[in-house]
Amino acid sequence: MGLYTSPGIYSGTEQYDAVDFEVPMNLSLYNYYGKSSIENIFNWSPEEDQWWITGFSGQNPDFIEPNRDLMAIVGTVDLSKYTDIYGTKK
Repeated sequence: MGLYTSPGIYSGTEQYDAVDFEVPMNLSLYNYYGKSSIENIFNWSPEEDQWWITGFSGQNPDFIEPNRDLMAIVGTVDLSKYTDIYGTKK
């Protein structure tokens, strides 16, 4: 999950760039088998502010071949210090 700016043209290709600030973020991943069966894979809440956050790791042998159909992600991005980025399109 990341924060990016509007696209620009770089070397003839439309690309997004990272924002020039960092904010609190957290990320959790679950295997969802059903309403009463949810397995927590990880919860990541870094102490440092971020512009991009991820939780992958090839080191856990239980998740070498995960079933993506079971996966559910929950993430938050705290933009309360940057309320000026909110706006309405006209």
